[in-house]
Amino acid sequence: MEEVIKSVMMCESISDRIMIMRLKMAPVNVLLVQIYAPCEDTKEDEKDRFYERLDQVIGEYKKGRECLVVMGDFNGKVWDDREEDIVETFGIGVRNDNGV
Repeated sequence: MEEVIKSVMMCESISDRIMIMRLKMAPVNVLLVQIYAPCEDTKEDEKDRFYERLDQVIGEYKKGRECLVVMGDFNGKVWDDREEDIVETFGIGVRNDNGV
């Protein structure tokens, strides 16, 4: 656990929906972006602003060959059908727009 703590170079809360953390790793550092996306029934302009801000944050904070990991709750609902090598048959119900 101490090694993990020592590898944290930076941790910053960008908003109530976006947080970033940079880890010192070999051969390249890792930039983790933790998100909580707006729900499906949120107004389109608010969702657009969230994804524009996410794109802006990645552009501002990602350095060179750094490994980027974006993870979190995208509030997407995927269906129960296989989609190439991306989604297995583990979804529930009908896919929503956030699940596209």
